[in-house]
Amino acid sequence: MTAIHKAGLFVALLSCAAFSNSFAGRFVFDDIHEVERNPSLEQLWPPWRAMFVGNHLPARPLPYLSFAVDRRLWGVEPFGFHLTNLAIHVAAALTLFTLARLTLVSPRLKDRWGDRAVETATAIAAIWAVHPLQTQSVTYIYQRIESLHGLFFLPTGSRNWSSMRRCTRILPRSD
Repeated sequence: MTAIHKAGLFVALLSCAAFSNSFAGRFVFDDIHEVERNPSLEQLWPPWRAMFVGNHLPARPLPYLSFAVDRRLWGVEPFGFHLTNLAIHVAAALTLFTLARLTLVSPRLKDRWGDRAVETATAIAAIWAVHPLQTQSVTYIYQRIESLHGLFFLPTGSRNWSSMRRCTRILPRSD
């Protein structure tokens, strides 16, 4: 197992340990109306029923589809919903780890950070993964919306940054 794999495993296990107590949590606040008691989540087909029909709040397609999939897998038991939230959080932490490491070994930062890229990226991802600000998005089921936003924003932002870097190599510098 390489150092990168060990670091990723460390971040994943640390995230799981930090939020392992959330599995006993019940449905609370918006979870009750939007997940537990939302009749549009009872069927996966047609998918747009679950994706576009909120109970009391406006539906958000991907999170609501994921709630419907969880509902199909777990019924209305919160354990499975919490497990999915934690899996999304771990995926986001590993994405952040990868992006931080790739940034630190980029040509511009390689000389300064390249030999410590894995350790530094591990620290960045670990702190982010267990930071108290993450608690709500992991333990409160309806806040999966925020976790999914973060998970998809990280690679998208990275891709945009990468494209801008390529463009700046083509365009002359203005300084």
